[in-house]
Amino acid sequence: MQPFLASFSLAHDCHSYRIKTVPLGIFSYLSAMFTAVSTYINEAIQELELVRWPTRQQAVRLSVIVLAFTLVSSAIFGLVDFLLSQVVRFLLSFVA
Repeated sequence: MQPFLASFSLAHDCHSYRIKTVPLGIFSYLSAMFTAVSTYINEAIQELELVRWPTRQQAVRLSVIVLAFTLVSSAIFGLVDFLLSQVVRFLLSFVA
C-alpha cells in the first residue's frame, strides 16, 4: 500500500505557507492543514485590526452616492433599451 502523500499551499498577501510533498499519515496531514488555515485566519484578523473603517457619516454619504449612481445608470440603460427596441420594431415593420 502506498503511503498517503500530502501537498498544499495557502497564500495570504505576501505570506506563503507551503508544505512539501512528503509521505504523511492522514492525521499529520490534517494537523498541518489545520495549522496553516489557523495561521491564515489569525493573520487575516490582525490585518482587519489595521483597517481604517469609515465613520457613520462617511458610510451614509458613500451609500447615497452609490444608490444615486445606480438609479441614474439604470434609468439611462432603460432609456437606451427602450429606444433600441423601438428602432428594431420600426425596422421589423418593413419586413412584415
